[in-house]
This record gives sequence, structure tokens and C-alpha cells, in this order.
Amino acid sequence: MDRLGLAYESVNADADGRAEVIELSGQRAIPILTIGDEVLVDSTHIVRELRRRYV
Repeated sequence: MDRLGLAYESVNADADGRAEVIELSGQRAIPILTIGDEVLVDSTHIVRELRRRYV
């Protein structure tokens, strides 16, 4: 996101923050990225989608 010059907010999801991750994505795995109401999971998919949208 830095390379693309996109603004973002980073949230650390330690063991106490996993409930929010599960609520957003339906899984415990991170990273996740939300764009509006859309939730993207898996770093490979996130990078691919960012490139598709912003490059």
C-alpha cells in the first residue's frame, strides 16, 4: 500500500484482537484488508486485488 501511495490504517490483532478478525473475515488468519464493506483475505489475494484496482 505504501508503494501504491494509498492511505491506510494498520491494526495489530494480537490474541485479544482475534475476535474482531474472525468477525470481519470468518477466519483467524491474518492479514485481512477491508475496503469499504469488502473484506479481502490472504496476502497474495490482497496484493493481486490492490494491483488490479490501483495500478
